[in-house]
Amino acid sequence: MSTYAITTDRHHSTATDVGASFVDALFVSMIVAALPVKNLAYLAPPLFILLQALWGNRTFLWRTVFWGSLIFCVSALSITIDTMAGRVVNPPGMLWGALTYATLVVILALRPDFSITTERWKSLRCVVSWFVIIQSLLGVLQFLASGDQDAVCGTFGLFDFLGGVTIAQVYLTFNLFGMIMFLMADKRTRLDYFAIVIGLMACLLAHSGHQTLFFIAALAFVGMLQMRLRDTLKLGAVMAVLVTLMFSVSSITSGDMNEWQRKLLREDDSPKRIVTISALQLMTGPKNLLLGTAIGQYASRAALMSSGGYLSADLPTMLKGESQYFRQFVLPALYEFEDHGEGSAISQPSYSVMNLIVELGLPLALVLCFVLAYNFYRNWQLARSDDPHARAVGMWANVGLVFFVACSFIENYVEFPQAIFLPALLYFAALSTTNSPTENRTTQSPVSVPRLRPGRTR
Repeated sequence: MSTYAITTDRHHSTATDVGASFVDALFVSMIVAALPVKNLAYLAPPLFILLQALWGNRTFLWRTVFWGSLIFCVSALSITIDTMAGRVVNPPGMLWGALTYATLVVILALRPDFSITTERWKSLRCVVSWFVIIQSLLGVLQFLASGDQDAVCGTFGLFDFLGGVTIAQVYLTFNLFGMIMFLMADKRTRLDYFAIVIGLMACLLAHSGHQTLFFIAALAFVGMLQMRLRDTLKLGAVMAVLVTLMFSVSSITSGDMNEWQRKLLREDDSPKRIVTISALQLMTGPKNLLLGTAIGQYASRAALMSSGGYLSADLPTMLKGESQYFRQFVLPALYEFEDHGEGSAISQPSYSVMNLIVELGLPLALVLCFVLAYNFYRNWQLARSDDPHARAVGMWANVGLVFFVACSFIENYVEFPQAIFLPALLYFAALSTTNSPTENRTTQSPVSVPRLRPGRTR
């Protein structure tokens, strides 16, 4: 039986009950996502949905069903048309896609219309601070033990420093950047400040160049949009500190940046460029333009996992498959990526912005763009508020949005629950405090903020 008191007013739980269940589910997700068990984090979004169901958050569940059904039905129609046309399709890719895109569905279904009590808000901030500190210190120890910046993985790749470095380092740094932004929006204690400082140091020590550069760019972009000089100067100060530390602590150099630009924009045989040109060709067909190729059929992580060559484990035959699109357009780019002899994400022939358009179709992709743009505009309105807390939340929320979108041009971040799920939940937690500021903090004057409509994300 649920420990939360649920009201029966039109079958909705109260805002406080929803806030309590949200924070508790966030804590559970934090444990699951950070455990050093490879790919276990894919269970975090389904577990979050299950916990919300057990605790009676019916509104969230209906929105989850709506977004999940919409994406799955559009993909099912697309794959049916391809089957009738005699094209090779990948049914297991649809199943893998239901798992990898669950993070996106949860984010689309969430909205910050709940209230977090003062006690739970303090607990959340404290847990996040300690999470950043522990993960950062562990990353430093991993670097000292191996001398390899790519081994700075925290618990996301606990034993990577012993050899066989994986993508876990990217998971760690994205989480740290997201949690640092969360703490910056409401920093109060010495613990918060210490977590921010050591978290930044760990991010710069880790060799995750695109994230560092995109975080600096996000600070600059949002800073230019701020209406108050004081806020712009704050973001500018953070950016100046990051740039200074990047060239003193990090191994990123101007030569690295020029090399990344060359691989992305100037090399004709760049794997990322090859797969992008192929995607443009695919989208000239009316079916693919309107319905997409279906989830798990092109270059998404679901497609890579179902191909059987992406995971270290040997999958059963019934869980493996490759679509005609994957074999014809993605495999040549993957072979080119292997021939380059590098593991950098810069040349990786797969990234979320492309995959969302190709696999979901242009109409659904435009819906996601609208949701994103509406969130950015709402946050910008918050950033213009007279209330200091609401202004800080809106400002840092938009830094997070720009940072996330930029990273999605490099890798399949939308399908990385290890990286984005916890920061996304913290995004909604921070925004929820602007609905009832007197509940969660002490302030001189509350701010009135319109509620989000269903489906607003990140």
